Amino acid sequence: MRAEYHLYVTGQKLDLRTDLYTTGIVVFELLTGVSPFRAETPLEAAHKQVTEVPNLQTPGIPATMVPVLSRALAKNREARFRSARELYGALARLRRDLERPSVPSPAEAGSGPGASGPEAPGAAPGPPTGRRPSTAQSQAMAPPEVTAVVEALRGPDPMARRRAVLALAELGPRSPAAVQALADALEDPDGRVRFMAAAALGRIGSAAEPAIPALVGALDDETAGNQAAESLIRMGKTAVPALLEVMQSGQEAIRGHAAAALTRIGGRQ
Repeated sequence: MRAEYHLYVTGQKLDLRTDLYTTGIVVFELLTGVSPFRAETPLEAAHKQVTEVPNLQTPGIPATMVPVLSRALAKNREARFRSARELYGALARLRRDLERPSVPSPAEAGSGPGASGPEAPGAAPGPPTGRRPSTAQSQAMAPPEVTAVVEALRGPDPMARRRAVLALAELGPRSPAAVQALADALEDPDGRVRFMAAAALGRIGSAAEPAIPALVGALDDETAGNQAAESLIRMGKTAVPALLEVMQSGQEAIRGHAAAALTRIGGRQ
């Protein structure tokens, strides 16, 4: 559901903080696989965005992300991030905190078997005192191998496949194999996986050009079709030949999406 509904209903003027609010919704959906404002109609979604606070304890949201999402999704625009740069700074600090290895306190460093107190002047240096990063920190610092993620994407667990899409979205700009896996995911039996894969390909941008035929083929997908169109629009001119081709030979539903996408691409030039 689009964040603009909330602003239309409340009569607020659209500005940059609207985009940051929308970004918060997209991050919520990517982490959890569900919308923070689930509804059957746009009107119901607008009502929920005005009256409900997203549940940031939803499975999939790390505790460290809660303060960032809470601010991005604040009902009061004045409480949100003031700029995309400020939001980026918050996410960068969060990443640095995850990557920083923990260091024992002086009490911990000088206790336990073999502790001998301060070293005498000129003594040989001992082993480093910093602890090795935890498993979670190591995973945050080192992206998973593409092959392992692709295997997860082919597994039976829908939630595991959604997490695999998130990982492939990070790997995509530098991995053709990740792009191909996301293109294949546009045929996944789970609609949320298909939606997330279409969105991920759009964010990858020019590196996802080989997936354009798969995105065009997904235009008639009831769940992922609109997102596939948005991703093709983001790719711009590189998507035009495939869209023109489907305009001539595709099904009527696909031709409608293709025509709308071509119109918007033309309007951006």
